[in-house]
Amino acid sequence: MGLLFSVGLAPVQALGQVRTVEAGATGVAAATPYAVSLPVPLDTSVTYPASGQGSGTVVLELVVTETGTVLSAKALAGELPFSLAASQQALAWKFVPASRYGRAIAAKIRFEVRFEQDKAAPESTAAESAPAEPRAPGAARPLEVTVRGDKVPADTSSVSRAEARQLPGAFGDPFRAIESLPGVTPVASGLPFFFIRGAPPGNVGYFIDGVSVPLLFHAFLGPQVIHPALIERVDLHRGGPPAELGRYSGAIISSKTTSPKGSLGGEASIRVLDAGALVHAPIANGQGQVLLAGRYSYTGLLASLFTNATIAYWDYQGRVDYDLTRKHSLGVFAFGAYDYFADEKQDFAGTEFHRVDLRDRLKLDSGTVLESAVTLGLDRSRTTLGYLLDRVLGARTSLSTELSSTATFKVGADASLDFFGLEIARDAVNYQDLKALFPTRMDASYAAFAETEFRVGAVRVTPGVRVDRYHSLGNSALGVDPRVSAIYELTPAASLFNSIGILHQPPSFLPAVPGARVAGLAGGLQTSVQHSFGAKTQLPLAISATSTAFQSLFLSINDPLGTLGQADIDAASRDSRALGRALGLEFDLRRPVSERLSGQLAYTLSRTTRAYGQSEGVAAFDRTHVVNFGLGYQLGAGYQLGARGVLYSGVPTRRLTDDGPRYVSSDRAPGFFRLDLRAEKRWTFSGDRYLGVHAEVFNALLNQEVVRRDCGPRSCESTVAGPFTIPNVGVDGGF
Repeated sequence: MGLLFSVGLAPVQALGQVRTVEAGATGVAAATPYAVSLPVPLDTSVTYPASGQGSGTVVLELVVTETGTVLSAKALAGELPFSLAASQQALAWKFVPASRYGRAIAAKIRFEVRFEQDKAAPESTAAESAPAEPRAPGAARPLEVTVRGDKVPADTSSVSRAEARQLPGAFGDPFRAIESLPGVTPVASGLPFFFIRGAPPGNVGYFIDGVSVPLLFHAFLGPQVIHPALIERVDLHRGGPPAELGRYSGAIISSKTTSPKGSLGGEASIRVLDAGALVHAPIANGQGQVLLAGRYSYTGLLASLFTNATIAYWDYQGRVDYDLTRKHSLGVFAFGAYDYFADEKQDFAGTEFHRVDLRDRLKLDSGTVLESAVTLGLDRSRTTLGYLLDRVLGARTSLSTELSSTATFKVGADASLDFFGLEIARDAVNYQDLKALFPTRMDASYAAFAETEFRVGAVRVTPGVRVDRYHSLGNSALGVDPRVSAIYELTPAASLFNSIGILHQPPSFLPAVPGARVAGLAGGLQTSVQHSFGAKTQLPLAISATSTAFQSLFLSINDPLGTLGQADIDAASRDSRALGRALGLEFDLRRPVSERLSGQLAYTLSRTTRAYGQSEGVAAFDRTHVVNFGLGYQLGAGYQLGARGVLYSGVPTRRLTDDGPRYVSSDRAPGFFRLDLRAEKRWTFSGDRYLGVHAEVFNALLNQEVVRRDCGPRSCESTVAGPFTIPNVGVDGGF
């Protein structure tokens, strides 16, 4: 039985225009004169389903990434088995990505797949695949094309799952790949807590789909707390984040989860560290979608073979989306994580957090979208001596609209109530400090924000403001956070960007621990003023280059690690405030993973200082040079090799002076170098089925790192960490 079929893209042919046509519409919206090119099909072959009869037409909604791969495929129209075959096989398609002024961007498009059965051919003829061809305008059904990449804020770097999967040392986790970006300085190699442009880890915020979470990683050195396949991308807002994100005076790491793909599918992995799985499927005849995922670590079983320690972690995610109408949808997203450690003395420590996010999304007329959500949460940290607890009730809402073809506006509000609890044994060494820092209480915070984006010629400007009101232990504080960013598109391949903002945050501690939020507003809010200016350009051979100059001013911040080089939990750390400054240059060269030879070179040259009491000098964590460089090569036949090097300056030396301890930049500990390696073999089958085997090693050279160097009048002493080396071998597959 011979088979013929064709695949076509919507007839939006005019380069430099974006046209939006609702399905079934009779007219075309006014074209917007942006220099935009739409995705161009490279490989959109499909196979006629074995159970198919006759002809079938399927309309897919595709999300095409900036690398030209298909992130998700949802069948909007069409009958089984054609809709299932098209949505599954579309995930293996390849496109030349959409672009704006020469820069690759993500795009959401509607794509039609037509299956036709050739009854004249002999039944023994094998199934064939045909590449996509543009349809004639007369045969085209109106489809929708929406370019999404224009909304990436200035001074923001993003990591996709595809990039993280191929980055040695990241273990396939987009959150861990943040370490490879410019401006990021790790506390210690492999420890996923970062100083970002001078801001300490306690001032860096974590958001998943707009929901604030206390942790991103398991067991300090472990993987991220969200299954990687659930992450569409991770954004690092180094300065001037979107107005809807707030309550932190440093950088913000936010992630967007991918929607269930509208078809039955999934993936699973078994590694030395853990095992994980994800499955998604349509429900209610395709009107709804469900996704379940999770990971479980059996490191405790391995550790018990060599030590008397017990280690365990697990996480879970569940998501359901349901379309009430074409423009109104409801959803629920539940996720959580757990970590546990116990030693031979039966002393234990455990952390956990859980979130349930109930969502409502309504599309109104004229491109207006109303989104609302209610969040329930539980954070808890336990030890042998007691526990810290936080019960969370939050809500948020936003209204976004298109004011014109060149302007958008977004306004919204959010609120959070936190019910904290503390149970601690009176004989605990730090009992008084814990009672002072984390007493049983209720804290409240309320915020309103507004942000607009408008374009004048080749200039895109995004001003915004956020106002937060905080209440804790009978005290109140107000933070007004204006911010503005701009992108100046000089040529189709080059642009400049600028960002400036003022950010506020209540007292904090280092690092983030579930349930351990500092009480009260003694000393007022922490404040930062952040400014950056940079340039982006597209070079030959698909290489992109970004250079950025930044400066940050930190007023009245909590930073015991940066000022004293220690992370003791005591009330003095809360009440002791510092003045900080950071300035530097960042450079980033990269070639995307869609190329056979991919790579990245990220370099940060910076200086961070702290003034604390009578002492002023470089911060304890300051590292003048931080370099990440890596290469990946696709050998063919599914084989791929990768290597990444991490190099940074040693920490300043801590010297005792008449004015107290002082960190000296001219005398530093030895620098550190780390080499990560990765090898993979992947087999692909019909549709989007695959099977892969990979081997990875973090810190292959077994290098140690000097994390502190103290010098007295006569001698110096160094504190060495490691070597922290993590080998990882795994098998993964999907369908």
